[in-house]
Amino acid sequence: VIGVYKQRDHDYNGLFVSLVKENREYSPEWLMTEYPFITYEGMSMPLYRQSDKLWGDMSFGCSTIGPSGCGPSALAMAISYKKNEIITPAEVVTEIGGANTGYYCPGKGSYWTLIDDCPEMYGLKCARVSTSEVIDCLRAGNPVIAIMGPGQFTSGGHFITLSGVDEDDRIYVNDSADNFDKMHYDQTFTLRSIANECSCF
Repeated sequence: VIGVYKQRDHDYNGLFVSLVKENREYSPEWLMTEYPFITYEGMSMPLYRQSDKLWGDMSFGCSTIGPSGCGPSALAMAISYKKNEIITPAEVVTEIGGANTGYYCPGKGSYWTLIDDCPEMYGLKCARVSTSEVIDCLRAGNPVIAIMGPGQFTSGGHFITLSGVDEDDRIYVNDSADNFDKMHYDQTFTLRSIANECSCF
C-alpha cells in the first residue's frame, strides 16, 4: 500500500501524522473510502473523497459535504498542491462559512463563484481559462477546476480537479466522487472528452 504514495516536489508526511489512526487496517479499500491518498500521476496532490468519514457529515449550507461538497473538495485538492500543505475539504468549508456559507447552492452543491473567490482566501490567484489554455496551464503546474455537466463524471453537475497531463496530452483527474468502480484516478482523459461535458474551466 505504501507504494501508492509517490511524492514529487511536495512533502505530505504530515498527512500520515495527522490523519492515520493506529487501529486502522492499511488496505487500498480503506484508503479509498476513508483516507486521502496522494495521486501518483500528474501533480502530487491529495485525492479527497467528499464522503470521507472525516468530514462527510460536516454541514455545508443546509446540506453536508458528503452529498454536496464536490466544490470545496475540488478546491481543497488544488489549494493543497499550490500551498504545499494539507488543506482538507472541512477546512475549506469552515473558511467559507460552514452551515452559513453563501456559496452553497440549494439542491445543487456550490455556486460557481466559490471557485472564483475561495483561492484568494488562501493567498492564491484564480482565473477562468479557455479550453485551448487548459493543457498549457497543467503543463505549467497549475491545477484546473472543471465544472462538469452530465456525462462520464456525473448525472447532474460536478466539480473535478484536473491534476496534470501526460506526454500525449491526456489529462489526469482528481474526482472527489471517485470509487473503485469508476477508478478515474487510474485513467487519463482527452481534453475534448472533458470539454464536451464542461460548463466552465
